[in-house]
Amino acid sequence: MGIVERREREKLERRNSILESAEELFFQNGYEKTRMLEIADRCELSKGALYLYFNNKEELAKAVVVRAHDILLELLQENASRAETGVEKIEAMLQALLTVYRDHYRYFYLAFVLESHLQDYLIGDRKWPERVDRIDRIHSLAAEVIRQGQRDGTIRAEVEPELAAMTAMTAAEGFMHRLFLFGSDVCNNRYATDALIESFIKILVSSVA
Repeated sequence: MGIVERREREKLERRNSILESAEELFFQNGYEKTRMLEIADRCELSKGALYLYFNNKEELAKAVVVRAHDILLELLQENASRAETGVEKIEAMLQALLTVYRDHYRYFYLAFVLESHLQDYLIGDRKWPERVDRIDRIHSLAAEVIRQGQRDGTIRAEVEPELAAMTAMTAAEGFMHRLFLFGSDVCNNRYATDALIESFIKILVSSVA
């Protein structure tokens, strides 16, 4: 490995270390109470060295959110690839959201909480292209799965793939965010959280099957 390649690898490893430290502190202390100096100390960098990678805390928080979306996108792709028919792939992708909520709760929490602190980048013009790209890729994946289901006969032909994909994924995201905020209180503790999620998935799947 040449000097340039080694330096690039070290730079990527350092950036990942910064993101991991930021994730831990944002999760433990919240966005407002976390300081750049604390993040620098956690990953054993000077504050000046940290600013070589991220100009401010807002930029760092954006990178954490994008990383959370990358994890979700990877899980969606993996789950869809293991299923056969289009409708089974849609259900598998919705199950991936449940996996994020159960097994990657920190990322789910960070994506939700940090986005609420970055509202200026979520509205108006496309100031946050990395996030927009991830959302577009998620919707494109869901739309392609729906088209496959139409070809194999498991999804109704009159369903408009792009619109249905955006509707389903937006509804799922909103549902999971509400569940994150209120837990089983969403249904006045009448049903377990997992039962509520499974019911939601069945309703969405049956709407296109």
